[in-house]
Amino acid sequence: MPAASSTRLREQIDVFDLIPACGEMGYGVTFISVISASYAPIESISRMLDFCGDTVRWVVVKNQYFATEGLKDSFSLWDESKERKRVKKYGGVEIELPRLADTTFKAIQASYTPFTALDSLPLGDKLLARSFVRRGSAQIETAGQLLDLPVPVAGAA
Repeated sequence: MPAASSTRLREQIDVFDLIPACGEMGYGVTFISVISASYAPIESISRMLDFCGDTVRWVVVKNQYFATEGLKDSFSLWDESKERKRVKKYGGVEIELPRLADTTFKAIQASYTPFTALDSLPLGDKLLARSFVRRGSAQIETAGQLLDLPVPVAGAA
């Protein structure tokens, strides 16, 4: 959920009566909010928390692209926020999207390479991208229950 999208999103949820409608159809609603080190995404989450509260599931993604290398407090605005406490109170989880090297990101973008077809990249970029996918997948799996992901089978490739 981009930081500036919460107003329009709230309007659409209200117009469609989305959360109760999903519940009637047997679905749950999960908000996934990718945050940076700035306050704008926290403000957006705050508005959505006020609007939805515990009627939805919450996943907050700390995008390590925005973290300052070597600083543990890059997300201190979020870590110290009342919004974080509310997300946790409602059973939400945080995950970290690992940083992908800029050169690798550019190589992927330049060749329109999907993360499922990394073998076409130069060796260094391929190794960095595979590591990103492996580390990112492990983080996503920690939120698997909230995302209704299948339980991974031990040893599966």
